[in-house]
Amino acid sequence: MISGFLTLFSTASVGNIKDFSQTAFYVRIAFSLISLLLAFKLILLLAISPTPDRVKKYLSLLLSLLLLFFGGDLGFMFVARSFGTSYPLADQNWMRKYWNPINSYGYRANPIKVEDSKLKTNILVLGSSYTAGDGVEQIKDRYSNKLQEMLPEEYLVHNLGMCGSEAMDAYNRLMAYPVKPDMLIFAHTTKSIKGVSENNAETKTINFRIDNDLNPLSRYLVQNSYLLNYVFWKFYAPSKLSEKNLANFENNAIFYYLQSEKIAAHLNNLQKFINYTDVNNIPLIVLAFPAMNEGIAFSKVIVCDPIEKFFIHKNVPFIGVYELVKDIPYTERAVNSTDAHPGIIVHRLIAEKLYETFKENHFIN
Repeated sequence: MISGFLTLFSTASVGNIKDFSQTAFYVRIAFSLISLLLAFKLILLLAISPTPDRVKKYLSLLLSLLLLFFGGDLGFMFVARSFGTSYPLADQNWMRKYWNPINSYGYRANPIKVEDSKLKTNILVLGSSYTAGDGVEQIKDRYSNKLQEMLPEEYLVHNLGMCGSEAMDAYNRLMAYPVKPDMLIFAHTTKSIKGVSENNAETKTINFRIDNDLNPLSRYLVQNSYLLNYVFWKFYAPSKLSEKNLANFENNAIFYYLQSEKIAAHLNNLQKFINYTDVNNIPLIVLAFPAMNEGIAFSKVIVCDPIEKFFIHKNVPFIGVYELVKDIPYTERAVNSTDAHPGIIVHRLIAEKLYETFKENHFIN
C-alpha cells in the first residue's frame, strides 16, 4: 500500500496555519482516495481468488480495517475543533477556518483606519488568547465585540488580543499600537506572569508537545494521521497533560504567584499600566480571568485574589471573572471539553459587566 504510506508521508507538507499549502492538502486527499480504492479493489479480487478460506478471512479483515482507516482519515481531514494548542491537526483546521479576519497589525479584528479612529473615543482591550477569542468561531461573539454593540456610535473598541501574550508583551504592544487609547482595558490571565522569568536561567520550559514522547512508530502515525491525531489529542492527551503539569509544577506559571520574587516583579510590570493611564489621564479597567477548567476556584485564590488586592488598593476598577462564571458548569463556560478558553456565554457576561462598570464609573454618558 504505497499510496497509504504516501498519504501519511504527505501530511507534513500540508503545513500549519502559518504555512498551509492548499496544493499539498489536495494531494493528500488524492492519496487517501487512491488508498481507499486500492483497498476496496483488493477486497473484491480476494473474494474471487482461489485463496484458502482461512487465509481469505484474515486478509479480508485486514483490508477492511485498512479501508475503514483510510476512510476515517480522509473524513477527519475536514474536522475543525479547537484544542487550545496548535499541535493537534484538527486545531490547525479550526484556525484556518475561523481565525479571521486578521488586520494589518496582526490582530484578529476588522481593519482599522488610524485617521478614522481620531474621530472616535477609542477603547483598547489588551489581552491574550482569552481576549483574541481562541475557540470562538465568530469575532462578533467575543466580549470586546459585544461591548462595541452596547456602546454609543462614537466609541470604537480595539481588540488587541494576542495568543500567548503575557503582561509585558501586552504593554509593549500597547506602546507600538498606532491608535492611542481614550480608555484602556487590560485582561489578566493566569499566564500573564510568564514574562518575569524570561531571563531566569533556572526556569525550564515545559514541553507540552506530548506526542513527541511516543515511540518513533507511534509518533509518526499520530502526527501524520488525521484520525489517529484526533483520537490521541481528544482522549489520551488530556490526562498526560495533567500529569506533566503536576510533575513540573515549579515551572507552571500559576505557581509563580506563590514565589515572592516573581509576584513582586509581576506587580511591578502591572504598575506600568497604571502609570501609563495616570500620565495620559485615561481610565483603566482590569479584568482578571481564572482558569476556565476544573481548577477555576484554585486559580481564583492563587492568581486573581492578589491581583485584585493590588488593583483595588490602587483604586483601579476591577472585574473578577470568577464571580461571573463560578456557577456555570465547565461544559458551558469553556469552549468545549478539549479547550478551556472562555465560551460564548462567558464573553457575553463579561461584556455586560464591562458596560455596567463603565456606567458606574461615569466613563460613558
